[in-house]
Order: sequence, then structure tokens, then C-alpha cells
Amino acid sequence: MEEKKQETTLDNTPLITDSAEDYQILTVAEQGRKYKTTFTKKFENRIPWTPPNPEEVKSFIPGTIHKLSVHAGDYVRKNDELLVFEAMKMYNVIRAPYNGIVHEVRIKEGDRLPKGVVMLTVRPTNETPKSVKRKAKNVKRKAKNIKRKATK
Repeated sequence: MEEKKQETTLDNTPLITDSAEDYQILTVAEQGRKYKTTFTKKFENRIPWTPPNPEEVKSFIPGTIHKLSVHAGDYVRKNDELLVFEAMKMYNVIRAPYNGIVHEVRIKEGDRLPKGVVMLTVRPTNETPKSVKRKAKNVKRKAKNIKRKATK
């Protein structure tokens, strides 16, 4: 067997790895002492960690989609209701984390999901679409008209 030695540092600790075809040996040198160990199968087969994507809305616990309030292309404001997620006999309202546009919806009402599934993606935006601004103005006008009628 041919062994390859490679020196690297991990947290300022000198490391020397000896690689072979069927196993991998890790040698750690700490304060003049050398320690050898092998990697476990669990360690070798692990899924590498990736930073969370803030655009993805994931299921935080196994459950069922009770109600879906948005569609792809919808503009949402911070704290708008995106969906209602039923888990452990409780209804959890999932809200928008920031202002944005719903880019993709990967679920439908009644779907049963395990933990960690991406349900939808929301892309952040600073601009409000014109149609949303118009609707907001109409709602404000209606509210003013109702107040005027109530005061008369």
C-alpha cells in the first residue's frame, strides 16, 4: 500500500494524514506527542454542513400543510401569512421573514412533510410593485370613507 502524507493545520494544530485505499489515518501532534486514529464510516459518510439559505422557508418539524395563503409571484410584506402548518395537533402560522416576492412554491394543501423540507422560497426586495401600492391606496381610501360615514 502506498501512503500519502499531507501536512495541514486545523485550529493551529499541526495535522498529518496518512491515506490508504481502504482506510484513512489521522495523526495529531499535540505538545510533542503524536496520536493516531482512523475515521469512522459515519464520519466519512456524513453530509457536509452548508450555511442556511435565508430565502428558503423550511419545515421545522414533521407536519401537514393545512392552508396555503400565497402563490408564486405574490408580493409579501414582513409578517404576512404565508401558510398554516399543522404539527402535533397545533396550527402554526408561518409568516414572511421580510418584504419580498414569493419565487417558488413547492407544496400544496394537504401535503405531509418531514423536518427540513423546503416549502417555498421568498426573494427579498426593497421596491413595492405598483399594483400593490395601488391596492394599499384603495384600502386606505375605503377606511377613510368608513370613518367619515361613522362620524356623520
